[in-house]
Amino acid sequence: MDETHLPLAAQNKQTHKDEKEEAHFHQVCRSYQQYATYHQTIQQGVCHRIHSLVSKSLSEGDGVENDCKHPTVASILPPELMPGHIESQKQNKEFCDGTIRNQYFLDCVLQYSGKEL
Repeated sequence: MDETHLPLAAQNKQTHKDEKEEAHFHQVCRSYQQYATYHQTIQQGVCHRIHSLVSKSLSEGDGVENDCKHPTVASILPPELMPGHIESQKQNKEFCDGTIRNQYFLDCVLQYSGKEL
C-alpha cells in the first residue's frame, strides 16, 4: 500500500513542519507540567507585595491620610484584602485549591496524550 494514501499521522515522512509541531507540542506539555508552580509563585508574589505595601503604609501614616492628602494603601484597601484577614485567607485557600484541581486536570491531559510526568 502506498503511504501517500494513509492519513498524515500514519505516514512515516518527517517534514520540517512536523518537527516544528513536535517541538511546539513538547513546549505546551512543559507549560502544562509547570502550571501549578507558576501560579503559586505569582500568588505568593502578589501576597508579598500587598503585605509590604500595607506594612509600609501603616508604618508611615498609621492607616490615615498623610500630609500631602494622598490616601495610604491601608486606608483604601478593602478590609477583606488586608493580610491576615479571614476573607483574604479564604480567598488564598480557594485559589490554591483551584490551582491544584487545574494541575490535576492538566496532568490527566498529559497522561492521556502519552506525555506523563
